[in-house]
Amino acid sequence: MKRLGEGVLLLAVCFTLFVGCGAPQIPNAVSDREYQVYSAWIKHHFENKTPKALFLYSRTFVFDPLAPYGCGDTLHRQDAISMDMIRRLHDLGTAEYLLNFAFNQPNFHIAWDYKVVDSPPTNPEFGYNALTFSRVAFNRAGDKALFAFSDQCAAGLCGKGGAILASKVSGAWHFQNTQCKWMF
Repeated sequence: MKRLGEGVLLLAVCFTLFVGCGAPQIPNAVSDREYQVYSAWIKHHFENKTPKALFLYSRTFVFDPLAPYGCGDTLHRQDAISMDMIRRLHDLGTAEYLLNFAFNQPNFHIAWDYKVVDSPPTNPEFGYNALTFSRVAFNRAGDKALFAFSDQCAAGLCGKGGAILASKVSGAWHFQNTQCKWMF
């Protein structure tokens, strides 16, 4: 009987170590690191042009690369993105998360005025960009990040989006478009 108890205890310890060594899950709230990635990407996205009017959606959108018609295989095979990061986005399911783009958000800094919205602007004649983001999956070291964006605009067929791979080099985020893209 004592041996059985030791065996169960050993099995429980091994299971705990196995689960503990797995990739970290995405937290239930948008993290400070995610806001840093979002603001760095917005600066990158508009580095050669200033948006006429900038709107940021108040919630994340669902980006599940492993869903039917998802691009997880393309991200993994063509863009060499780890399946751990792809799976973390998949594990979020269909949840959307509130974003806090308040002007006092300590980890979100951009040079342009913006307005936080729940739906697209209704007066598109002046031109605008309306950005929304997925959650961000980081690798274990925290120096790579995978997320998606959508950029709606008022100039006709200019809406686009896609998955982005970010790499942190010397403290700064650098961005690489992937083969996972869409236009609307």
